[in-house]
Parts: sequence; structure tokens; C-alpha cells
Amino acid sequence: GNRAAELGGGAYAWAAASGERTVWRGNRAGQCGGGLHLAGMTVGGQARWVNSLWDANFAPTGAAVCAAHDGGDDTLTLLHQTIVSPTLAAADAVRVQDGTVNVINTIVASHTVGLARLGGTAPIAHVAIGGATTPISGAVSASGPVWFAPVRFLSHATYALAPISVAVDGGAPQGISTDYFGQPRAQGHAPDLGYAESPFSVTRAFLPRVAR
Repeated sequence: GNRAAELGGGAYAWAAASGERTVWRGNRAGQCGGGLHLAGMTVGGQARWVNSLWDANFAPTGAAVCAAHDGGDDTLTLLHQTIVSPTLAAADAVRVQDGTVNVINTIVASHTVGLARLGGTAPIAHVAIGGATTPISGAVSASGPVWFAPVRFLSHATYALAPISVAVDGGAPQGISTDYFGQPRAQGHAPDLGYAESPFSVTRAFLPRVAR
């Protein structure tokens, strides 16, 4: 519930700001970065957020995260993030203005734009974007599956995944052995997307190929 008139409602960082198992909820900014605004780092700075929930943050641009990255040589990695809003947020959830932003094993839901890339690079892999008018704005490079589909939750209080969610078993191993709650990751055939691992598993059937 923090507020900023301009940048970074939750936090404004001019450094390699990183964290694990954090909750960013109900923060607002007047310009960019309702949750976090990364202005820049030392030369070639590296920042990483793991197993975190971004819930109901808002700004006109970069409702959850704004990677301004002044200097253009910084890298932000968003790994096992759940970036959501209980109602549709009329903004982009993650905004990449410069530098590199890696988005991996992550859920983005209920934002007008899921990921907006204006500059820099945005490699993504194993990402689910649901409830977005424009899932991705600007060119990104995908090295793993990307789902543009509703992300089903059991609860909008905890954003625990429903058994039918595309996020269940949707990730790839990244050396993360537990989730936000300390539960083992993975519990199915593969890690789930987002900050919370579910006890569910997906069974996939593969049909034989028929040549005529």
C-alpha cells in the first residue's frame, strides 16, 4: 500500500536490487513502476527476483515492474513470479525500456498488456499471460513455451493454482527447489509457473504420427 508521485510505488532502486519470497501488494506510482522501478545499476549490474507475488500494483506504465535500466547494460531476471491483479489493470504489467529482462517460469494475469518491450531485449521462456488485451507489445525472443490463455486460480487471496491451470507443470527446472511457501518444487512432472507450487500434476498424451 505504498505510494509514489512519480516512480517506484513500492521501491525505487539505483542498484542491483534482488530478492526472494517477497510479496508486493497494492503499491501505486504516478508514472512508471507501481511495484518496483529499476533506474539503473553499476556497469553490467545483475538483479534477480525469485518466488515472488506482485498483486494489485498499479502505475500508468509498468504496473508491477519498470526496468528503465539507464545505461542499457543491466540484466533483470524474473523467475517464478506471479504478477496479477484482482481486476483488469489498464496498464502493462512489466515494462522493459532498456537492458535485458529475462522472464522465466512466470505468470502474468489481468493487465491490459502483459509484457511491453520498448527497448533492450526481453528473452522469455515458460510464461503464461492471461486476461490481457495485448499479451506482448514489442518484439521478444521466446526460447520456451508461451501460453496466451486464462490462468486459473483456486483463490484470489493466495493465487494458488487450479488443477486445470496451464501453469501446472508448465515450467522448466531452474535450480529452484522450493516455492514461496517452502513447499518442494517440483511436485509434478515439472515445476509449476509462478510463485506457488501446486500439488497437482498434468498427464499429457502423445498420439502416434500417421503418414499417408
